[in-house]
Amino acid sequence: MVAVRWVPGHELERVAMAVGAQICSRITDLQPHMIGTAERIYQKQNPNTTNSSSSQIVVIEGCINPKVCTILIHAINQLVADDIKRSLFDAMCSIRDCMTNSRMLVGGGATECQLYLRMKKWAEQYIEEREQDLQRAQQQDESHPSEFQTDHLYQLVDVLESWISSLLCIPLILSENSGVANSAGYVQDLLQLHRTDPQKYKSFGVGLNSEYKVESMDMSKLELFETLKMKSSILRLATEMTCTILKIDKIVQP
Repeated sequence: MVAVRWVPGHELERVAMAVGAQICSRITDLQPHMIGTAERIYQKQNPNTTNSSSSQIVVIEGCINPKVCTILIHAINQLVADDIKRSLFDAMCSIRDCMTNSRMLVGGGATECQLYLRMKKWAEQYIEEREQDLQRAQQQDESHPSEFQTDHLYQLVDVLESWISSLLCIPLILSENSGVANSAGYVQDLLQLHRTDPQKYKSFGVGLNSEYKVESMDMSKLELFETLKMKSSILRLATEMTCTILKIDKIVQP
């Protein structure tokens, strides 16, 4: 029989999930169906610590249908171990997003280019309709102003143009990090490809060729994808943060 003197609360829950057991606060309440199973339980030296009190770790192996597992990270120092931990966390979050919503988008800034062109077209049509509404309202009855006043319409135009232009930050930053001298010109060339033939070049984004030079490439052929859930979350959070900042009159004047 193996007994562990002290287990943290969150670790105790994970152990119960791994072995298929139920946590029992008193030994008198223990029932046979609460007991879990494992093939092997033993202690192992932890190479990542020098403290004698935490140099031993308890390893549980051979769990039947485990609901949780442990990844032991080995690194030369704590900084590298933290980087590995963050990378694993990002990878697991990507897998979680794929399981909850399997819809994917191409990366490399291709999605942002398509959004920019489509939102640009929609914004032009929307502003034109509002201008027509304003003109009709003024012609019918000048004493009752339209819902879209002229000053409000101008502010709406500025907001839409700023939001749509911000979509190009992703391909712009990707091209800058890849060593492009004129990043703005390269992004405009990439947009021109999307305008030329939207069906053919809709998945083209910032890529690197075999000579490690920036080139507009088909991200779907490179199998460079990102989840729709992550992309929509990024756009939503960025928009909400911008609205929050604009509400503070003492920092940014409207």
